[in-house]
Amino acid sequence: MTYTKYPRGSQWRKWDLHIHTPETKKNDQFTGNDNVEKWKKYVESINNSPEDISVIGITDYLSIDNYFKFKALVADGAITKTFDMILPNVELRVLPVTASSTPINLHCIFNPELDDQLEARFFSKIHFQHDRSYSAQLNELRSLGRSFPNNSQLDDVSALKVGISQFVIEVSQLRQVFKNDPELRENTIIVVSNNSKDGASGVNQHSDYFEDSGSQLDATRWSIYKLSDAIFSSNDKDILYFTGRGVDEKDIVVEKCGSLMPCFHGCDAHENAKIFNPVNNKFCWIKADPTFEGLRQTLYEPDDRIKIQAFQPDIKNDRFVISEFKFLDSGKTFGNQNILLNENLNSII
Repeated sequence: MTYTKYPRGSQWRKWDLHIHTPETKKNDQFTGNDNVEKWKKYVESINNSPEDISVIGITDYLSIDNYFKFKALVADGAITKTFDMILPNVELRVLPVTASSTPINLHCIFNPELDDQLEARFFSKIHFQHDRSYSAQLNELRSLGRSFPNNSQLDDVSALKVGISQFVIEVSQLRQVFKNDPELRENTIIVVSNNSKDGASGVNQHSDYFEDSGSQLDATRWSIYKLSDAIFSSNDKDILYFTGRGVDEKDIVVEKCGSLMPCFHGCDAHENAKIFNPVNNKFCWIKADPTFEGLRQTLYEPDDRIKIQAFQPDIKNDRFVISEFKFLDSGKTFGNQNILLNENLNSII
């Protein structure tokens, strides 16, 4: 008999899809006098965290180098905490700007099976025009950083930060990249930020933009929602709206946004104290196998597969749950193997 890696089927697990690391390209507040010490203390914070996090999204701006560094620390045993999956989450800024005059933040969460292909298939394909066209490859971002203040003497770290701070792309360009590479699009989940300064609505709640009859989304902002697969928000009003349980019926939400959408959440840690410590203990619980395909399933069942709350959903008393059973068979029909059951899919009749 053949068993899958996750024999109980879909179970509720904690996912943190938005966490930064030391050397993140913006707002690095992690503890330590230098990067070596920062990484050492970061690893200690990860290992000592009491939270059982199944899947994490290592996040950075226009870069996955820290994602690879994190994976290397797991591989060599420095990070002893066990994760079922580590995802590369690339944060980038797109036009138009919000009411606060900042570009909108989008996240591209990629299938980790393609992580070694992203340099050629993604970063080399998106461009920013200054005195010439610059791609989002690291050497090009450094060149942009040096050209913008016209300072060829900038060191690599400073030049990279300046380049990233200036690099913005048009939504149409991002759409074209994925149109030209449909396989990459199938292996990417695009999430729009909900930050009041850089969210697509320019307000604390995405849903306000749709519910306020006095506001009009221009065509570009509409296209941002329609390009996106999900929302980063723990706001109850957003969760209700984008799953079709708010002021607009499901068909209206689909008409406006292209589909119903799940709301994800993460700790967005830029400092040690916030590692796996989301605001108000609003953890992102996902009922799916801890795989990229499991994450994709939330796009089709956003209401049933995601809960943002402190405690595990659907907790059942162990007395009323059949955890497993075993065939006692002297023959070879079944074999003496344990069959593990999902607590939500069994009953006694």
